[in-house]
Amino acid sequence: MNRTISCLLATAFIAAPLTARAGNDMEEFAEDVKDASGAYHDSYIIEKLTNFKLGAKCWKKMHNKDENGIHTATFYVAYVREYAKRVTSDDWASIETQGNNDREKNKSLVEKMVKDFAPKFSFTMTNEGDDCDTTMGSLMLRYWGTVGDALQYLSGKKPVKITLNVTSKTKDVDVKISGGNITITASRDIEPAEWDTKITKAFKRSKL
Repeated sequence: MNRTISCLLATAFIAAPLTARAGNDMEEFAEDVKDASGAYHDSYIIEKLTNFKLGAKCWKKMHNKDENGIHTATFYVAYVREYAKRVTSDDWASIETQGNNDREKNKSLVEKMVKDFAPKFSFTMTNEGDDCDTTMGSLMLRYWGTVGDALQYLSGKKPVKITLNVTSKTKDVDVKISGGNITITASRDIEPAEWDTKITKAFKRSKL
């Protein structure tokens, strides 16, 4: 009897951490960002408007609060929130906290707004290889942050899909614009000269 109880307790102890954060890496990262900012709409921006294609080792670093992935994400979601506010006139932050900061009551309203914004904006980031750099000097994260900041140069009058490919196959940054698609191919290992200027100028001339 005691042996059976011990086995059940051991099984429950092992299973508990798995059920606490069930889901794929994007869903978990959305929760990481929500835990960092305290805002549901920030997690919805990651979950519904953002997609990462990263290796297992890279994902482990992105989830690590002592690395810089979550910190970069808090800036990115703020850029997207401001862009969406300019396009739709909906202030997700204010709506979530309306009614005496009742986030639980308002979260479903904000979630729908973010979901409805998906046809107008999406961002995908791919990093070549299983591992990545998520320190403060990470090129991948700095590219990501610069793309977020560059949203200020888009008019928002047309739907936009942004893709950032970080790869060892180039030593430069190349930005291609076709229709509503902005595709950025950027060096993974060697920092290109004036790469941030190249990204910013491309967004300014995109007419999107």
